[in-house]
Amino acid sequence: MMAIANLSLFLGDHRASSSVLFWMLGGLGLARWELLVVPLITVLSGWVLLQGLGRSLNALMGGDQTATSLGLQVRNVRLLVFLIASLMTGVLVALCGSIGFVGLMVPHIARRLVGSEHRRLLPVATLLGALLMIWVDVVSRTLIAPEDLPIGIATALLGGLFFIFMMKRS
Repeated sequence: MMAIANLSLFLGDHRASSSVLFWMLGGLGLARWELLVVPLITVLSGWVLLQGLGRSLNALMGGDQTATSLGLQVRNVRLLVFLIASLMTGVLVALCGSIGFVGLMVPHIARRLVGSEHRRLLPVATLLGALLMIWVDVVSRTLIAPEDLPIGIATALLGGLFFIFMMKRS
């Protein structure tokens, strides 16, 4: 699939190709206030639903048997969480492009700060993710100014370093 996308970029109109390439590398530079209504509603709704599923997510941390013995419909909860997370992710990727590693780094950091209880973990991870994105966006915009370094490149570099650190630590 990526080969087809790359071939289309290579053979296509260069102005359109640069816009698509920038989206594929991820960035906040194309986001405008009027485009934020749908993502805001989607993410806030999803966040509230996930926060409400905090106890169920905690039960799932104990394994399927433990969750089932606590009366949890494991398959239904997993499907619901998958659908909510997919919808939230899809809307944000449509707006900002692919920005990798944030969703992998932030939960590890948040879990070290507040533990694994999801009703505390979700707000902290949300704030840390937002702070990380703001910080990386500022660095990406100033590092090679007046050009914008696509934020996906910066988060990939940071994420790679983070996971090398995590691997060496364990």
